[in-house]
Amino acid sequence: MKPLVIKNKVGSRLSFTNVGACLKTWHIHTKKNKKIDIVLGYKNESLYLSNPLYLGSTVGRYANRIKNGTFNLNGNTITLPQNENNHHLHGGYKGFSSKVWDISDHSSNKIIFALHSLDLEENYPSSLNTRVSYKITDNNELIINFNAEAEDDTVLNLTHHSYFNLNGVNGGNILNHKLKIFSDSITEIDHDLIPTGKFLDVNDTSLDFRDSIMIGERINSNFYQMKHSNGYD
Repeated sequence: MKPLVIKNKVGSRLSFTNVGACLKTWHIHTKKNKKIDIVLGYKNESLYLSNPLYLGSTVGRYANRIKNGTFNLNGNTITLPQNENNHHLHGGYKGFSSKVWDISDHSSNKIIFALHSLDLEENYPSSLNTRVSYKITDNNELIINFNAEAEDDTVLNLTHHSYFNLNGVNGGNILNHKLKIFSDSITEIDHDLIPTGKFLDVNDTSLDFRDSIMIGERINSNFYQMKHSNGYD
């Protein structure tokens, strides 16, 4: 696994591996000039080859769950591997998170990974060329962009899967973190965490983060969506 680094002018240093196009570490300097890592990663490097927790990875072809591992496309039923509780999760048994990506560009503050996925990998239709870029600004903004081109019709849902702790990876829980999300609706999930296809208005719910809210303030809410996922998911 090849170590790769980008950094900015205010002390951020981010390291990656081309296995899964993963963000491994993000070291910052605090106001007290203490250096901490704010992204969870594996101490055992070999775990990135399987990445059981998807730490820092690029997830695809399809992030989240597909019920019973089946979907319809152009009148055909496509059956995917059922790799979690009879459902398809995060691209199957060997999704993008465990693939070795190519490095198509690398500068001091930006890196771009590229991956070619063959037709019928994990039984997804069509070949696919995917690129993910990471750029760190001097305002400590991490900008992630995805681009994908398919030869034929297919389905796609890419995401980045880091877990962040602004107290540092050994800094305890994140209940004191404030979170703001620019969204007025969520995708409803059932008890198996499967999206139902419905969109729910977050107004007057514990999932309303349109204003900055401390995560621990409503973490024990009885809202049924929170019960399904045992908190925020």
